[in-house]
Amino acid sequence: MREESGVLLLPSRLAKLLLQTPLRAGYAGGWLHPTTGYSFPIAARLANFIARRSPEALFGSAFERLAREQARQSAFACLLNRLLFDAVVPERRRSVFERFYTGEAGTISRFYALTTTPLDRARILCGRPPAGISLRRALSRGVNA
Repeated sequence: MREESGVLLLPSRLAKLLLQTPLRAGYAGGWLHPTTGYSFPIAARLANFIARRSPEALFGSAFERLAREQARQSAFACLLNRLLFDAVVPERRRSVFERFYTGEAGTISRFYALTTTPLDRARILCGRPPAGISLRRALSRGVNA
């Protein structure tokens, strides 16, 4: 049986993606999933994008659209990090995951790929809050969208 171990920082905010040469990809460049720390789906998407363009055409409007979508998806993921770590007492964080994993399979899959839709985001945030969430705790710790 294989086991993984390690520690990845899960940011509550990301620095702006740099849209210039040389391209910084992966965690160092902000091309990661802020909630899971995974970078493979995002790296594959970026590699596929790069492979389909000539070097001269890389940093154009299509790349800017890709980067904007990455930033938009990352902003939502960072919001989830802030909610989890600032609004939920540590001993009740498990309930957040229990609620999430009872959700629709497509939503969970798109969440991991960092390709959530507006409906996915509503499914994740709406409904009965998980046990242990505290608006008072969130506000006292400065959670904001």
